[in-house]
Amino acid sequence: MKENKAPVTTDDSPLFQVRASFVQHSLPGLEAGKYTITAQQQLDHADKTSATDGPLPVVEQVFGVEGEKYTISQASVHSRYPPNEVQGEFSTSLPQIIFQDATKLPWIRSPYYRDEPVIQTHTYDVDGKPQEYDDDKATWLFVMSLNTTDFEGVSPRGLVRTGTVADLIPDTMTVRSNTSSTPIPGRMPAKDMYSIFSYVFEDGKKTKKPAGSELDPGIGHDGTDAIKFIDIPIALFQTLAPSMQDLQLMAHVRSVKLDNKALADGKVIDAEGEYAVVMGNRLPQSLPAAQAVPPVPGKPAPGTNDVFVVSLEKMECALRGYAKPSYFSENIVDNANGHVRLVVLNQWSFTSYDDTSFEFKLILGSLNDRTVDPKHPSEGSQDNPHMRLPNPPHFTSPTEAQKVAEHMLSLGYVPMNHLTRKPDVSVEPKEPIQTVSWYRGPLAPFAVEPDHNGPLGGGAVGSDLSKMVYSADKLLRFDPTVGMYDTSYAAAWQLGRLLALQDKSFSVPYYQWQRSRAFAFRMSIENALVGDDFADLKAASQNLIQSQSKSGAPDNALFRSAVNFFVQMSVEGE
Repeated sequence: MKENKAPVTTDDSPLFQVRASFVQHSLPGLEAGKYTITAQQQLDHADKTSATDGPLPVVEQVFGVEGEKYTISQASVHSRYPPNEVQGEFSTSLPQIIFQDATKLPWIRSPYYRDEPVIQTHTYDVDGKPQEYDDDKATWLFVMSLNTTDFEGVSPRGLVRTGTVADLIPDTMTVRSNTSSTPIPGRMPAKDMYSIFSYVFEDGKKTKKPAGSELDPGIGHDGTDAIKFIDIPIALFQTLAPSMQDLQLMAHVRSVKLDNKALADGKVIDAEGEYAVVMGNRLPQSLPAAQAVPPVPGKPAPGTNDVFVVSLEKMECALRGYAKPSYFSENIVDNANGHVRLVVLNQWSFTSYDDTSFEFKLILGSLNDRTVDPKHPSEGSQDNPHMRLPNPPHFTSPTEAQKVAEHMLSLGYVPMNHLTRKPDVSVEPKEPIQTVSWYRGPLAPFAVEPDHNGPLGGGAVGSDLSKMVYSADKLLRFDPTVGMYDTSYAAAWQLGRLLALQDKSFSVPYYQWQRSRAFAFRMSIENALVGDDFADLKAASQNLIQSQSKSGAPDNALFRSAVNFFVQMSVEGE
């Protein structure tokens, strides 16, 4: 595997070390499938004459490489973006799925039907030093986005059906079963000249119609394997389908430094973790923000986008830009009932609302149209515009308050509406206080020195319990000179808390720990209360038994049992 790595972010501060590199692909040694090794030997004498009367018989060994084909393990899915069932502004986001411990998954199979190109290594010169890179390799996975407008108001998720591998096979063909000597008949109806196309159709020739042949479901798979599939109208599929060149760029590997990554119990810290990323090629349908509605459990929100990770294995002949004659091009494309049947490997849904203030083209347009302050022409040059806030205001004779405003804005702060958590108790009804506070994000336009007297002690080492933070309000900083709060630390604390609780590897054990500690505390209180209430009674019973023993009376087990029973009944009655 040749890795073309480009560093994305590097921060050498002791508290934040987030570094990542992009790798164009992580190729398996062998793709999933069946292989045959052929060997032939010939023994010669020293004079080059044959000692075996010619070559020995050819020996063949057949073996297979297993790999995901009809399903993908949920354990290999690290995350999906946008997340499942979320609502928000994603109008400029391409859906993507991230795999963990499965960096070779996007290339374990191939979308080529035949004659897959060999990956070549090339060399180019950078500052006099030779650098190598590989040809890009197409992935067999496709992140396909659909919405109700594609199906005249019908939710795409309702079109997904469950079946077996036989549902991918025309009913004129059969598929092999590992559990039965009798092949399984295909269940895809062969009507209207095979109006439903699947990856088993092409035979590598011109337009030969597949019929009467038994298909191999794949190494490690069976014709009875359960699958999910969806039928896409040919016109829609041709609109959405990527080209082979697109598939070469729609998957990559992201290598991430895990210096400060939170890990689950039992996990070992690796110096570097690798994740495979597969991206879609369609921006989501986004509704106006005014049409946002509260989510209803179990019911798709208006404007929901359904995302399906589907298999394009051996679907080269049906993808956009394929010009060679094929069964697909001559029998499916122009068929009024033409559909493409795709195996659904994973799916999720989200709702996007269109906030035009965040449109990428609007942001770029605003940058290009930005006017230079005529009083300060040297600032805000248009030669190299950046994504930044408008120029801070300038005052000819600024007041003290205006000087503060100029200074804060130049440091990257912005004034934000602030609704306090605690209400104003001097009025009825008690309502939160509406004020304005300063806020600055984590990226500052200047070097920030660690503050060892700050709320976190200036680092992650040597924690001080006296500086523990239990609420965001503790991190509010009040500036008495202007009478305003700085909410930057408080907002960062709250964001970190929400991110931690979203991580199940942290939130679930944390909840279980809290629950166990609460239970142990309650039991200790109950035991203490019981011990205090009946301490005198227990002591009296023990004294009574001991006095009987000292008096020389015979040991009476019945007497001891009666006393203990009396004490127990008193405790339970209380």
